[in-house]
Amino acid sequence: MRAVSPMKRVLAHLAAVAVLAGGMAFVQGCARTPDVVPGEQSLLRHERHEKPITVWFDATANWERLSTREGVARIMDHCVQAGVDVVIVDVKPISGHVLYDSAIAPRLTEWRGVEREDPDFDLLAVAIEEGHARDLKVFVAVNVFSEGHIGSEEAGVPRGGTFFKYPERQAWASVDYVVPEGETEPAFVPSTEGVRGHAMFTSAAHPEAVAYALNIVREVMAYPVDGICLDRARWSGGTADFSDAARDAFEAFLGHEVENWPEDIYRWERVDDGEEDEFIPDEGERAARIAAQFEQVEGPLYDRWLVWRAGVIQDFILRARGVVYDANPNAIFANYTGGWYPSYYQEGLNWASPDYDPSEDYDWAPADYQDTAFAHLLDHLYHGWYYTHVTEEDAVAAGAPWWASMEGSGRLMERIIGDAVPVHGGLFLFQYQGNPELFRACMRAAYDNSDGLMLFDLIYLEDYDWWDEIPRTFPERMLSP
Repeated sequence: MRAVSPMKRVLAHLAAVAVLAGGMAFVQGCARTPDVVPGEQSLLRHERHEKPITVWFDATANWERLSTREGVARIMDHCVQAGVDVVIVDVKPISGHVLYDSAIAPRLTEWRGVEREDPDFDLLAVAIEEGHARDLKVFVAVNVFSEGHIGSEEAGVPRGGTFFKYPERQAWASVDYVVPEGETEPAFVPSTEGVRGHAMFTSAAHPEAVAYALNIVREVMAYPVDGICLDRARWSGGTADFSDAARDAFEAFLGHEVENWPEDIYRWERVDDGEEDEFIPDEGERAARIAAQFEQVEGPLYDRWLVWRAGVIQDFILRARGVVYDANPNAIFANYTGGWYPSYYQEGLNWASPDYDPSEDYDWAPADYQDTAFAHLLDHLYHGWYYTHVTEEDAVAAGAPWWASMEGSGRLMERIIGDAVPVHGGLFLFQYQGNPELFRACMRAAYDNSDGLMLFDLIYLEDYDWWDEIPRTFPERMLSP
């Protein structure tokens, strides 16, 4: 396993003043107690485990199976028998509702027509009790900047969320500047109208949305969790955000008004059909529902916009880190991101090491994009390696980039992150449906090419009956009879 970067580099960064977000200096994160070094708390449940294996529990996908103490206990037993070390329990899905006892967020009591027998069932409290009873590490996860679900008739999921329970929160909505499907002119489209993915994003530049998100973190950290993993602590995509709050913050960052808003950032131009499709990992989450015959053309402030957006997220990570360590200096602070760095700037976050200069490798990166890195502010980074190729050669042969593979992701990680933070390669199990051999090969390769393995999600281990595939892949981790 790679070494963790020295504590002094983290503290030096926290002491620095960086003017990036809205013209405001970053909020200083809370330092840990002197005897605790970030990232060095062991996640391993047994000495046989060279690296940790983590399973993610999605809040709504596992609604029924995690609706009782007996159901939670059964899943924790499966985790132990499979050699799992860590479980990450999602308690704030993208709808904005929560599955714990909150003073500020509404409780989710029904999903897809299924109501919980006990509407006050506290999943987080029960998961901690049952997990700790089995020596499992229990992390909590929250969807940071999402307060609504776009819905799906096919899946039986209605459009809704806290954006609609509390209409005044729609002022927090992120706004995309796009040419919507079926239209011929660009428009400003709030996330509540569902232009991208599944989640309705709030603006990471809206002060009330940010304060609320930090209060959610503060609430869940009042529980005796071993750590927290932030999810969707980012912008929705490469066409956001053009809300009033974002414009105000961006202009404060620039120190002047934007003369031509939003064309000085980018404009839309009509193009001929027939262009080669872009490789988009996790397309269901990332692809925007926009007119295909238009493309973005960068304006004179585009690179400043990229730096500003990434700086806003870096600032939030730092502030959330402070909230976490104030609550529990021994807690592990983690983040979950996509692993495709060459295009992840579109989501507006820079999970690189501060020692890495992306402008050396990518034309889209201005020289000061390096200043927005935040890998060193984390204890662990969970990476989405949402690919079905083991080797770089396999990926290239299939028409994908070399990094769209387990081995390629490991090499990309080494260059961009180095030893700044331990990285866990995360698999999206749905991609291996009907092919357990490929699943085992990718599990092995992700484990071998990173600092640990993360499996997303519990629902597929259950639905595909794949619990036994974990010890079958890692027999060296299993206890002797």
